[in-house]
Amino acid sequence: MKTISSLGNVEEFMQCAEMWAQYTSQHFGLKEIDSFLGNVLQQMAPNRLYEQHYHELQVIVDKIVSNAQDVHGILALDNFLPMLDLFQKETIKLEVSKNVLTSYRNATAGDSAIISDPIVTNALMYISRVLNDSVNALTGEDERRQISSLICHFIRKVDFGRDFEQQLAFYVEARSVLSNLDSALSTLIHSVNRLATSTRRIVKGQHTQKTAAFVKACAAYCFITIPSIIDVRTRMELYLQSGQVALLNGCLQHADSCFEAALNLIPEMPRTVETDGKVQSTEGFIKTFVVNFLSTLVIVPVG
Repeated sequence: MKTISSLGNVEEFMQCAEMWAQYTSQHFGLKEIDSFLGNVLQQMAPNRLYEQHYHELQVIVDKIVSNAQDVHGILALDNFLPMLDLFQKETIKLEVSKNVLTSYRNATAGDSAIISDPIVTNALMYISRVLNDSVNALTGEDERRQISSLICHFIRKVDFGRDFEQQLAFYVEARSVLSNLDSALSTLIHSVNRLATSTRRIVKGQHTQKTAAFVKACAAYCFITIPSIIDVRTRMELYLQSGQVALLNGCLQHADSCFEAALNLIPEMPRTVETDGKVQSTEGFIKTFVVNFLSTLVIVPVG
């Protein structure tokens, strides 16, 4: 690596760095990888030279992440996010970000490893924001589904253990960053409902003043977030589920608000919806929903 760093010609340096990236990632530790990325940054920063070497930089990032022995360690390196910041062209930054998140999913899909390091969380949130911000009315359904899948995988991997307040704070931040994707918002709401249910389980249904306030905050989070979702059917399901969780935790006012909002959405439900190019009737969904809704109302306290 010292030999590569001593090359005076930028073109020669980038050719060698591109070839060296995979070997560095596979056979060296995090300290050496961070040093390698730092050398690349040092060469590229002057006079915005990185604008002439986007392809080589993209190959370097891809090789480092896809061949990493410790993908979480790579994401936490001092020089990793500054490397991503070199990609000023939006289309290339999007492609690089998607590749990084895909490599992360591939590396962690089959294990039970979680993310509890705030540095790693912030790095993945930064990358997810790039993907989220690229989604608009012109984004194709396949592209939207792919991006949603990558981001939802990241959301599910974040786990701060018994620090439920930090967990909820992460969900609050994620909501502000990932507002363009129904699937991401839905995953966040499901996660917050699980958090409230876990809180109840830990206190064995006997809430203290602190835990009662916490589950109310969870219920409020869900109620505030659901209207941001475009799909009516998803909103109805989430209002019902959130109301049930709120009811379980004794948050009767929040539960009542969720049930009322779900009920008011029934007239807005279209008679047919298009799913994967096929038109389907919503009659079956409405019947099932109403049965579940009425079953829940049976246990709602009167008064």
